[in-house]
Amino acid sequence: FGALPARTYGQTPFTVSASAGSGLPVLFTSLTPAVVTISGDLVTIVGPGTATLQATQAGDGNWQAAPAVEQSFTVGLAPLPVLTWTNPADIVYGTALDSTQLNATADVPGTFTYAPAAGSVLAAGTNQLLTVDFTPADGHYSGASATAAINVSRAALTLSVDNATRAYGAANPTLSG
Repeated sequence: FGALPARTYGQTPFTVSASAGSGLPVLFTSLTPAVVTISGDLVTIVGPGTATLQATQAGDGNWQAAPAVEQSFTVGLAPLPVLTWTNPADIVYGTALDSTQLNATADVPGTFTYAPAAGSVLAAGTNQLLTVDFTPADGHYSGASATAAINVSRAALTLSVDNATRAYGAANPTLSG
C-alpha cells in the first residue's frame, strides 16, 4: 500500500490498491470520513483536510492477519469558482440596472452580490465599473469577484411647448411640457 499524492476537493473519485503476500484480499477503510470515503477500492473526496486510509488483511486458517498499514495525504480546497461576465450592452441614462446587465454566472451554485445593486440608475459616462462578489453555496470553495464595464449614454432631451403669443408689454405665457 504505497504513498498517495495530494488531491484537491472536487476531483473525481480514484482507486487505491494493495496486495498481501498471502494473496488474501485487502480491505480499505477511511479513518477520516469527513475528508474521504471509500467503497471497495474507490475513494471519494468529500472535503478538504488530511485524509488517512487504512489497509488491512484479516488472514484465514492458513495465514495470520497482516499488520494494518495507513497512508495519509492532503486534500486541498477546491479551486476558485469560474465566473463569467461579459460587458453588458450600452444603456441610456435613466435605465435602472437589472438582470439584463447584472448577469454573471459561475460554474458552482452560490449567490451574487452586485455593486451598484439592481435598481440603481447610473450617471451618463463610458466604461463605468460594475462589480460582483460571488459566495459559493459549498463552503469548500473560495469566494470570487469579477468586474464588467458599461457605457451609459445621455438621454435625449425632449421638450414640447404650446404655441403661444403675447402682446407687447404683457407677461410671458406659461410654458408647460
